[in-house]
Amino acid sequence: MAATFDETALPPSQADTVELPGRAVTFCDRRHARGFWMPTHTHEEAHAAFVLEGRIQTFTRQSTTTSDPATLLFVPRGETHATQYHDPVRALYITFHAPWWERFGPAGGALHEPREYEDGPPLALAKRLHKEFQSRDNLTPFMLEGLTLELLVAMSRSRPVTEEARAPRWLQNARDHLHSHPNEPLSIEALATEVGVHPGHLMRSFRRHFHCTMGEYVRRLRVRQARQMLTTGDSTLAEIAVELGFCDQSSFCKTFKRMTGLTPTEMRNAENVSHTQTMFP
Repeated sequence: MAATFDETALPPSQADTVELPGRAVTFCDRRHARGFWMPTHTHEEAHAAFVLEGRIQTFTRQSTTTSDPATLLFVPRGETHATQYHDPVRALYITFHAPWWERFGPAGGALHEPREYEDGPPLALAKRLHKEFQSRDNLTPFMLEGLTLELLVAMSRSRPVTEEARAPRWLQNARDHLHSHPNEPLSIEALATEVGVHPGHLMRSFRRHFHCTMGEYVRRLRVRQARQMLTTGDSTLAEIAVELGFCDQSSFCKTFKRMTGLTPTEMRNAENVSHTQTMFP
């Protein structure tokens, strides 16, 4: 089982908080240091994050979501996930407390899974919420609750952003190729020829749709496979490095540490390793 989220587990950070009367909804403008990694956990209450600065990467069983500035991310209560904070991060967090959610939350399971919004009414309302949060007076609680209700309706009605919906078929084929051959040397030119586009167009489109270069994407796939090998087998670090296409053990360990926050040995020896396995789909 994943650990339940606890604010005290976060590193020291700057936070500005407003709580609506009756603990209905809490708004928190929080900053995080570069590179903080929050292992697999769940939240007892649904929440949304409007990213203001930096980049938040969320890992669930189904997908990996990268939320850049001016992106709204929704996570339902009980959703098992892990979080990586890239660069110094600042976000407005909106926590929907259980009694309020049960009363006003959308019916029919409209928000039963994580969603990301990059435009449309949800993002416009998130911007209005943040503006109201910054300019407070005695009417702010009423404004915040009213805008939050509008936000729930807009999120429920709007189609969430998905990689598959945005990416053309040829780009999905290129990504599928990377998943099928993560340990092979990456040739941009060969892959571009295979999917029928110019190498430059492939690189630009991949970064625009998947928020990273193809090299970074392949490293993530290799680290995911390394996690599985570390937790389910007895291969040495040198053997894992060779099998996954790293130039040597040192390069593998540095990449693994940078992307997970732990060394391969720490990952293998961690008492809660069975929990952290779910950080990647």
